Amino acid sequence: MGGPLTLVEFPLPDLGEGLMEAEVVRWLVAIGDDVAVDQPLVEVETAKATVEIPSPHAGTVVTLHAGEGAVVRVTEPLVTVRSEQHRVLVGYGVPPEEPRRNTGVTSPVVRRLAVEHGVDLRSVQGTAVNGMITRADVMAAVTAGERVPLRRALAEKLTRAASAPTATVWVDADVTGLVELREVLRETDSPGLLTLFARCAVVGLRRFPALNSSVQDNEIVRHSTVNLGIATQTAVGLVVPVVRAADQYHARRLHGEITRLVTAARRGEATNTELTGGTFTLNNYGVYGVDGSAALVNHPEAAILGVGRVMDRPWVIDGSLVVRKVAQLSLVFDHRVCDGDVAGGFLRYVADLAERPAIALADF
Repeated sequence: MGGPLTLVEFPLPDLGEGLMEAEVVRWLVAIGDDVAVDQPLVEVETAKATVEIPSPHAGTVVTLHAGEGAVVRVTEPLVTVRSEQHRVLVGYGVPPEEPRRNTGVTSPVVRRLAVEHGVDLRSVQGTAVNGMITRADVMAAVTAGERVPLRRALAEKLTRAASAPTATVWVDADVTGLVELREVLRETDSPGLLTLFARCAVVGLRRFPALNSSVQDNEIVRHSTVNLGIATQTAVGLVVPVVRAADQYHARRLHGEITRLVTAARRGEATNTELTGGTFTLNNYGVYGVDGSAALVNHPEAAILGVGRVMDRPWVIDGSLVVRKVAQLSLVFDHRVCDGDVAGGFLRYVADLAERPAIALADF
């Protein structure tokens, strides 16, 4: 059984943040309407936000004390409701033992602001009356940003890589011949550009084996075979599946193994063995539409070869200006392993192979 009907006048509540007044934007109820606890009654605008004020009582609206456009100060009457006073919202004079609860009532302006900034309102703690979320609450959430755990193993590896004394060399290469070859070979299981660049890299490492090394325990380890890592972006971040003995593969077989490993890595199915043991890494950052990058060496390897996007550029051939397919190649290397003459020689040789791919594919 409810209590006796009583006229209850309630004022504009304290909206927090030191705000002492608000303008009535629009009433959401009319005189004679029955309202429930928490039902939005009116939309008001303060100096910082537009919010909806919920009803602290269930009952029937008797009086609206301010018209739309009027300015009402905190504690001045806003609405009178004929009500049974057995249910009251916190913040409007409820007994202290009743717990405060966040109803999530927010205004359209606040909801729109949250959508614009990608803020999930369910994760925001409102600071206004009854836990209502204000514009300031949303912006505070935007400023705070999202906290995600650091991938410790990767962070430690990158930190070690960043501490190595590395240097970078780069060169623009006319890869028109490589692109044309790819078009000629365009079949389901034929090598793509990534494989053709990989083939150029492993052939280059045969001539410049110093770059197929690792730095371990203050020693340089020269590797007899090329275990080629392919930098691969996955849903869980960057991983490097490894083609073992890649220098012993012809281009078609190399393509098949790269495809298999990259697919497994992106599906999260690559084994630990397939993700470790590399001796040299190829990074095709051109797929992201960028021209160049000074990448971090994949510790404990000694070098990483990067390939930028292939694009049409003016090029001079025999004194004539023509349009060619050009890509920037970059090599980041550990200066403890070799000097610039070796690094530059390797990169120039790889660029020459990309410009004359028949040499790299002689044993296709």
